[in-house]
Parts: sequence; structure tokens; C-alpha cells
Amino acid sequence: MMLIFVLVPFQEYFGMPIFILLCLGGVALLFAIYSFSCYQFLGSDHSYFLRGIAVANFLYMIVTVSLVVALWDELTYLGIGYFILESGVILSLVVIELKS
Repeated sequence: MMLIFVLVPFQEYFGMPIFILLCLGGVALLFAIYSFSCYQFLGSDHSYFLRGIAVANFLYMIVTVSLVVALWDELTYLGIGYFILESGVILSLVVIELKS
């Protein structure tokens, strides 16, 4: 939600191209829908599906870090800080998902 509703309107303060922000936001939205659907429809036997989203989140984080490295010169300090924090949050989420 942050990518689409905060970073896109204030793109000039973060430096990441709008197209990339929309793509990342769209993927994150799909992951959220998947996770919510697993929670709603699978009950307590969701560990297999949780591992799947953990792997997907980890790959998303790798893509994000790769984009930060590739677009380093275009990003502002605020953009770099945001994506570093986002990567930390995602990594924490992956660890929690894998422990469940």
C-alpha cells in the first residue's frame, strides 16, 4: 500500500521510477491476497502454503535490493532508506513465516 499510495504520488522524493513502484506494489498486493486467502480458507493447516509465500517474499526482497543497486544513482537518500527498511521488514516476515 505504501508503494502505491505514498511513493508513487511523491516519487520525486524517493527517486524510484513510477512504473517500477507500480509493479512492486502490484506484486505485493497479489502476495497479500494470497496470504489472506490462505488464512481464511485453509484453517490451521497452512504451513506448506506459508513456506511458498515465504519464498516468494524472499525473492521479492532480492528483486527490490537488486533494483536499488541498479538504480542507486537515481534514488534519493529517502528512497534508499525506505527500501532498506522495507527489505528488513520483509526479511523479518520471511523468518516468521518459515518458523510457523
